[in-house]
Amino acid sequence: MQVTIAEILADEKRVAVLDALRDRDVTAHDIAQMMGLPASAASYHIKQMVLAGVLMGTRSDDDARVVYYRRIAAPIRAYLNRLQGLFGEVHPRAALDNADALVLYICRANSARSQMAAAWSRALLPATVHTLSAGVDVRPIHPLTIAVMQEVGINLASAQPTALAHVAVLPTAVVSVCDSTRSVSEERFVQSERYHWSTPDPATRNDVQEFRRVRDDLRMRVEEFAQRWMS
Repeated sequence: MQVTIAEILADEKRVAVLDALRDRDVTAHDIAQMMGLPASAASYHIKQMVLAGVLMGTRSDDDARVVYYRRIAAPIRAYLNRLQGLFGEVHPRAALDNADALVLYICRANSARSQMAAAWSRALLPATVHTLSAGVDVRPIHPLTIAVMQEVGINLASAQPTALAHVAVLPTAVVSVCDSTRSVSEERFVQSERYHWSTPDPATRNDVQEFRRVRDDLRMRVEEFAQRWMS
């Protein structure tokens, strides 16, 4: 069954979910809470958004019973661009304050995902936004992390993993890029803006193509995230 973007955006509850998913991934339980609906009713709305191509589910690599949903911005942006052509500029959400801001990316080992996300942030976010990455149980940076980032002109050869326990500053924003660190972020960084990106661990497959896929996916996420910091 075809579901149009217009049908999705005509429902205020669905729009609120898509807005909340601007820079984080959530579970079906989270969506039900956002919508103020029982799980069965929220499941219908999730299915409609998936059919419209504005929502995509990914099974967690931390708990296979859990599916994380992320917003797919391209079809929404294309639809809004068409509206803009008809009715004029659509005003964006106000930017976050980027004066001396600090973004912290965390994952389990700080050997792949959080290193790549932080590297993209340093390349794409305003210079006033500082970036760190850390891990809960750190391991040496994976050689394929260094290799695939070198392919896009980013040198991580001298980068070192950082234990989260050694991070003594309070970040402006914390982005957990693996499912096992989502709860760590929520518990430890109560005063920070918190985001979650459900990103599969490429190290489990040790395949250069998987590292490239994760690298490119994180770039798209950081590019979207960067819009929040542009004044």
